[in-house]
Amino acid sequence: MSRPSSSANFLFAAVLGFLGAFNLATGIVRGVPGDLVSGLAAAIYAIVLLRDGVHLQKTGKPALSQAKMTRVGLACLALYFFGVLIERAPEMFDVFG
Repeated sequence: MSRPSSSANFLFAAVLGFLGAFNLATGIVRGVPGDLVSGLAAAIYAIVLLRDGVHLQKTGKPALSQAKMTRVGLACLALYFFGVLIERAPEMFDVFG
């Protein structure tokens, strides 16, 4: 079993934080609720990864167990897909309607 890496957590937190901030900004500017929800999901998971990375660097142990981190990740992924669904729903109705 591999050891968790604080560097990987920081890298993923930076990428997700940038994408989350971008989605939040475009959601505010364009007024699209789907972008806001997707951006919020990415930002939440970036914060969780950042917190876990800092805790891992300080103590050598992750802040959350692997099972809890998986649940949080899947919840954020579901929230992200819900935001995409909100954003793309009108287009889907045009295709099927």
